Amino acid sequence: MDTYEIPYFAIAPPRYRAPIEPFKSLDQTREIARAIAASSELVAIESAQIKALAPSYLGDQLDSSNSLDPTHWYLRSPASSAAFVLVVDCLNFGSGYFRHLVKDKSDSGYMTMAAGLVRYFDLHWPFPPSHLGSLDAAAMLGILSQVPPYGNEIFEFAGSLAGAGAELGMHLADKFSDSFEEFFASVGARPEALIAELTKLKSYRDGYCWEGRNFWVLKKAQITVSDLALVAGHHKAQGSRLGALDYDNVSSLTAFADNSVPHVLATDHILTYRKDLGNHIALGAELEYGCAAEIDIRAATIVAIDELAGVLSLILERKVSAAEADGMVWTKKHRPQDRARYRRSLSHKTCSLYY
Repeated sequence: MDTYEIPYFAIAPPRYRAPIEPFKSLDQTREIARAIAASSELVAIESAQIKALAPSYLGDQLDSSNSLDPTHWYLRSPASSAAFVLVVDCLNFGSGYFRHLVKDKSDSGYMTMAAGLVRYFDLHWPFPPSHLGSLDAAAMLGILSQVPPYGNEIFEFAGSLAGAGAELGMHLADKFSDSFEEFFASVGARPEALIAELTKLKSYRDGYCWEGRNFWVLKKAQITVSDLALVAGHHKAQGSRLGALDYDNVSSLTAFADNSVPHVLATDHILTYRKDLGNHIALGAELEYGCAAEIDIRAATIVAIDELAGVLSLILERKVSAAEADGMVWTKKHRPQDRARYRRSLSHKTCSLYY
């Protein structure tokens, strides 16, 4: 790797800028994703493969029961579940660091973190949002169940987690009377209102200025909405009144494009990469956030998941949202019978607040 020349498509342009206008709608995200995917010379979408492989993503999704594993979800009450989702998805990034993380038996970086946060909530809930400011890097290492000696990458990751949590806690303390309940009451069960509020924070401003247009990807903000819908469904099934927490419609959401879902799609030859990009990823070399390849992969993921959702809707004879299709793809990667095949190749590596 010392003599490897980093290609142009892996380096963010010096004048890279974040979106220059506030988030407007996920329709705009889809529109620009389609334009980027159509013009890409690095990534192609194989629609025939989507049709051929769609049934393989169904798995346990044919069981429509709502079952959340309490190891990875805090389910004491609707209010505590909503607070947990907001915090866990604020910290739901760092896949570029997961190769350095000592994982629990799940062998998943995200699930290791989620299980640790459930244990933290068991010990410390209830607490106000400002409490998040007390979770420094050492506290985050404890939540992640990491033990010394720590590598520099894990210290850096823990510090980033602490910064993101503190930013969220300060925003809710300043703007919503230091109350999770007031925050959710203010935005209501309106996905794009929640997303717009979260994009006021640096750790959620996941997007690019692409050819003068704003391409908001918003993985963390969107997955927050999706997870709120899951816990709302769980508590509704138990007879709880949800009010402002009743996120029962997530059909507007796009794919949660980071590196895990495109890895499955690429392994399944739904996304195909130009040879030099494929070789770069296979080497484990990094794609900088905002570089041409990273943007093209995320745009193609959004478009491909929309196509997959359409095919699955025909198979199941009901509406399948992009969020649901995304979840099926992510779940397939972690199914015991499929895990080994996906482990034989690498996902693209981007160290980012947004993955």
